[in-house]
Amino acid sequence: MRYLLFTAVALQISGCTQWAGALRGGQTNTVVRLSQRNYRVIMAGARGESVGFDFLFFPIVAPSEGQAKDQLYRSVGQPLEGHAIALANQTEDRSLFTLILFSLPKVTLTADVIEFIDPNAVAVNESYTPAPVVVSPDAEFRKAETEFRAGRMSLAEFRDVRRSLYPQWNK
Repeated sequence: MRYLLFTAVALQISGCTQWAGALRGGQTNTVVRLSQRNYRVIMAGARGESVGFDFLFFPIVAPSEGQAKDQLYRSVGQPLEGHAIALANQTEDRSLFTLILFSLPKVTLTADVIEFIDPNAVAVNESYTPAPVVVSPDAEFRKAETEFRAGRMSLAEFRDVRRSLYPQWNK
């Protein structure tokens, strides 16, 4: 009886994980020439993921590549509309965590986000400096929050940053 109970408990808590990865990339008709400096890296290693749910090996909610890509673009932390943006070195990882009754499939996309720039804007002396990256207040706030939580910023400094970024919060 004790052996049967132990086997039942072991089966309930046992699980397994599967993983598969692939190098993906959409084709663009633009060529990145390292010698001509016609691009700049916005963010290296941007990441997005989507998790689904399977019950008794039947998919209830499937992981979405579109949702993972949306999260990847949001992880950049700045608006990308109006810019010539492409994903380079894109990888897609699929994993599946399985227990007896349910599974959690996951899709993870990782890529370098690059912006194409006009190579003719580079001066003869190669002193071209790309336009400054506009950082959203949310990204600045997250950075300040990280510094505060790590102990590298006092509470007063954190409040000053918050007040300067979000004046509507000042009451």
